[in-house]
Amino acid sequence: MTNSGAVNTAFKLYPPWWRDRYLKEAQRVTEDLVESGRTRWRIVFNLSGGALRARLTARGMPMEAEPWARRTNASIVLATAPTLGVIPLMLTIRQVPAIPGGSGWTMPSSHIATTLYLVLLLAFVALISTVIWGYTSLSNGLLTRGTNGRGLRVMSRVPGYLTVLAVVLVVTSIVIEPHRLIYHGKSSIPLNGHPLAAHDLWVAAGVAICLCWLASVVLLGWVAHRAELPVASLHSGTRVSVAVSIFLWTMSAAALAMSTVYSKQISELSGIRVQSVVLGQSLLLLGIVLCVLSIASTLGSVLTSRSWKVTSHLAR
Repeated sequence: MTNSGAVNTAFKLYPPWWRDRYLKEAQRVTEDLVESGRTRWRIVFNLSGGALRARLTARGMPMEAEPWARRTNASIVLATAPTLGVIPLMLTIRQVPAIPGGSGWTMPSSHIATTLYLVLLLAFVALISTVIWGYTSLSNGLLTRGTNGRGLRVMSRVPGYLTVLAVVLVVTSIVIEPHRLIYHGKSSIPLNGHPLAAHDLWVAAGVAICLCWLASVVLLGWVAHRAELPVASLHSGTRVSVAVSIFLWTMSAAALAMSTVYSKQISELSGIRVQSVVLGQSLLLLGIVLCVLSIASTLGSVLTSRSWKVTSHLAR
């Protein structure tokens, strides 16, 4: 029974410290359950639930600095990883509401709609700034520990380099794109600049951003399983986790509130024709997805705070 693939997979769900201390005993108990007639899938289900509890509560975890530091590290990844979903999610906004007013809208509704949209954008900007702060601390922490290995240390710099490359490509494309045009009906003829080169640079910048996103996913997965970080980086990561959770909930609240304000399709606001296209014309869906990501981030930030208290105490 203990050689069953499903049972072995369930045991692998437990954290390493648990397997080191309790695996042999748990295997013996599992064999006794099989002999008493317990079904295999019921055992697998119970083991999986136990693995989840062990990872969430850390009950029975040895009071040693290294395993608690690794737990803090993994919790930070859980709290900050939802940002990798928020960034492409926000990029689905192809058109945004203009400043509303008039044409069936009261002035209070106009100000509320505008304020909510500004809150959403400002919270997103604050989230990106927090992520950059956290990435800087993470990268420096990885580089200071030679035990992390050369591959992980090189990977820690890749997202930063790709981000710088994307910014350079965007700025260059803006500089060389046409700034003087002659319009003939719906068409236009550039009088200066290099439109094709500017377009190619925009495409290259988009590719760099996509590669940066993929590299960030790989880096976070690598960090969660193998990285060793100094105490200073773990402390910084704890603060980043809390900040990320706060900004995500702010964005969620703003998006859900906007979904009620913009409950009807808007065709004209103050004489300006506007459409809001978000995830298939659904601000409500945007808010719901942001709430799911916020819940995951909050769970990670709570686990991070609890783990950091023990880690900081053991590291003294």
